[in-house]
Amino acid sequence: MEQNPDLTVTLLSGKKVVIKGTPEEFIDKIVEYRKKIGMQEL
Repeated sequence: MEQNPDLTVTLLSGKKVVIKGTPEEFIDKIVEYRKKIGMQEL
């Protein structure tokens, strides 16, 4: 993840995605999603 000023996330495939919000918000959403689908560990 890079933030300058937009948050840019590089996926495992190498594709880059620009996301609105802070890194903390993005991480919270990942954790929430993983809990929803039943993943215990990151």
